[in-house]
Amino acid sequence: MIELYDYMTAHLADIQRDIVTLVAAESPSMDRDAANQCKEAIQQLLVREFQKRAQEFPQDHHGSHLRFEYGEGTEQLLLVGHYDTVWEKGAIPLKQVGDKMYGPGILDMKSSIVMAIWALKACRALAIDIPYKIVCIFNSDEEVGSKTSRELIKAEAKKSKVVLVLEPPEMSGALKTSRKGVLSYDIEIIGKAAHAGNNFTAGVSAIFEAAKQIEHLSHLTDLELGTTVNVGTIHGGSAKNVVPERVQLGVDVRVLTKHEEGHMVHVIEHLKPTRSDITLTVTGGVDRPPMPRLDSTEHIFDETYAIAGELNYIVTQIAAGGGSDANFTSDIAPTLDGLGVIGEGMHAREEHILLSELPKRFALLAKLLSELT
Repeated sequence: MIELYDYMTAHLADIQRDIVTLVAAESPSMDRDAANQCKEAIQQLLVREFQKRAQEFPQDHHGSHLRFEYGEGTEQLLLVGHYDTVWEKGAIPLKQVGDKMYGPGILDMKSSIVMAIWALKACRALAIDIPYKIVCIFNSDEEVGSKTSRELIKAEAKKSKVVLVLEPPEMSGALKTSRKGVLSYDIEIIGKAAHAGNNFTAGVSAIFEAAKQIEHLSHLTDLELGTTVNVGTIHGGSAKNVVPERVQLGVDVRVLTKHEEGHMVHVIEHLKPTRSDITLTVTGGVDRPPMPRLDSTEHIFDETYAIAGELNYIVTQIAAGGGSDANFTSDIAPTLDGLGVIGEGMHAREEHILLSELPKRFALLAKLLSELT
């Protein structure tokens, strides 16, 4: 079905315009009004192509989650994407430089939402049968943990034969067949304030205690097991001449297995202060469970490898250190991740896609919708 590639190539300018439309509708995760403007832009694309809107699930602090259904197959295939971004409005410009198009969320992952729409559009235009009912979930809170959308995603995964997650691949185009689990914690340390000159010995330094805890936490990293512990933020103290009373640490933990997840949960949640006049409080927990490489995932990858070969396209697979909504679906239904567009710079100011790679990735998704068994 090289004709799918030819179709996408012939419509590349139209595809690019749709991508620009969504990227220009900036949608920070925590800006509900802005996110809903992007949601409406997605709805308009759906109405234009399929003459119907997606079902909306309004949220108090995020944009509405979308559920779009296409086709009438007896079995369901689920596509998962998100339209929220890590960027505040105006943080980075939308621009094109040669083959690269830059913009907030263009790689992660608004171009992939456009890809889902165009994959369905191309199959319809070319009279290619899709044997499944296709359900698309486009959520608005993935970048902040999918707290309000995960149950919707999991419910649809339970009804699905296969889940395809449209997160970006590696720059090489490699698909993601396993992901680390993510644990997220906040640690508050409270000591006792005192004047650093007049009454130093009466103080109990929360910062000094934090330094000890940071050293301890850092030693929990075990690269052979795939476990990393990162103290990513630290806030505390009030003035240079005051023994600091309070410190907050933000801690990110990544694990490969459920066993290691349980171990790290126990260790972090049972942290103790090094002295009795310090109070230490841990809040948080598992943000996303690990996505192990399962036999069912390998089966989908093998099929995808063969299907991609029909496009003269060789795909590979990797284990990813980051989390995605695939972490929630992989133990419910066979899940393949990293099917989005190719580019670089996720969560970085140089975030961009490669325009020349779009036809190949768009055609691959369309072929998967029609040929996966």
